[in-house]
Amino acid sequence: MLDKSELLEFEKILALGGFNTYKSAYFDSENYKKLRTAFLDNLPKANIAYPNIKFCSLSKVKQAGKEIVNKHTNNTDIKVPYSFEDELESALIETFGPIPEEDKMDEIIEFVQNNMDLKKVTDIPLFSDLSSNRNGYTAYSPFYKNFQNLKYYEKLPHIIVAIGLKGSSDDFAKGIYVHEMYHALSKRNKGYTNNYLYDETLSIFMERVAALDLDENLVKPAILRRTLNIKDDIINLTHNEFVEESYNSIIEPKKYILSFLLATALFNTYSHSSNKGKRQIDNEINKVLMGYQQLEDVLEKYEITEEKGSSIVKRQIKTMK
Repeated sequence: MLDKSELLEFEKILALGGFNTYKSAYFDSENYKKLRTAFLDNLPKANIAYPNIKFCSLSKVKQAGKEIVNKHTNNTDIKVPYSFEDELESALIETFGPIPEEDKMDEIIEFVQNNMDLKKVTDIPLFSDLSSNRNGYTAYSPFYKNFQNLKYYEKLPHIIVAIGLKGSSDDFAKGIYVHEMYHALSKRNKGYTNNYLYDETLSIFMERVAALDLDENLVKPAILRRTLNIKDDIINLTHNEFVEESYNSIIEPKKYILSFLLATALFNTYSHSSNKGKRQIDNEINKVLMGYQQLEDVLEKYEITEEKGSSIVKRQIKTMK
């Protein structure tokens, strides 16, 4: 179990996203044990070369990401602050003070909503740094994080202020940028999935769709890069299996592992579909992004399960040595 203070902070994350659970019976199954063994016995170390990956400018990363998102998504509008994050925060502090009483909660939420406007997700500021690790992040800013009342986080919109890329500007970065934009798009609708452990599914799936759109020769390297990352999550989860549950040691690795498996199964269905079938999957995902249905509805429609994803991954990793 999470300790009391960590549990409260995690409950704020769940409330902000509209998630109802962070549990899965999959990690107690024999299927997961076999998957873990396959990962640990077959995969190479992470420091490998990717011969098909080409370097490019950040502007080309941004342009490619914009084209891919516009191709697959009907509505790319998200709400963002009128001004910079620090200006909105200053306005909040000037109006309500640095540590307001929680009975001001509804007034604060109304103030935030009145100071936000629609902007294309592709117009959100994009930052980059030459970190040794290729990954990305979507920066959110829930103001007054000291509030303990979970209803505040249930009502507060996700305030997306920036997207960041770490690592080289290259073909991988294009998929990572798409990954992060899909986080921003999905967070428009609280409860787009019931399970917090599914929260990376659409983004990992779209990394692979991006690779397929750019050049089908990029698909295998993109899958390999993500698979090696998941190996690290499995190792960390294995090491921490018998320690006290915490967000970083248990919950976060489970989220990436489970989402990876679901994304793998969904992409397998997508990549083997006709063009019409691909457009239908796009349409189903758009319904999720627009709040007309949940991610679970798409998974059920296409019979996507952790077990199906496990079977595909076990076959894939045998070829990755």
